[in-house]
Amino acid sequence: MIDALDLKTATIFTFSSVILPVTAAITVVDPKRINFVFIVAGGAAILVYGVLIFFLFRAYRIGTWDWRPNLSTLVQYVDDANVTRETLAEWIGTECQTSIVANFGRIKQKTEHFDMAICLFPFEAALLTLAAISLVF
Repeated sequence: MIDALDLKTATIFTFSSVILPVTAAITVVDPKRINFVFIVAGGAAILVYGVLIFFLFRAYRIGTWDWRPNLSTLVQYVDDANVTRETLAEWIGTECQTSIVANFGRIKQKTEHFDMAICLFPFEAALLTLAAISLVF
């Protein structure tokens, strides 16, 4: 799940970073057509992009996790002849539950930052689209 969030974070960063210079490249075609709407929409898009990058950075930065069950302890349990299959399954279940509880705050924080970035992406795209359309009309 954590790797999936990081992959999505990288994807959003890639898309949001690509559409900004594409819109800027449109202005090179005819710089005389730059107007007030383009400047306001483009400036707002750059601002939204900055906030989006801030949230992506915050989401991506969260990376310290409590990994359980500990594999060396698991090997000890498996090697111990006195440990039954049920005891081992119970220990693994308890360790997984402990890991989820220990990581819950960081996972929640990571997803909140990622959600903010995802919500900002369409605004950036819409503002850049408005800026590009303003050059046509």
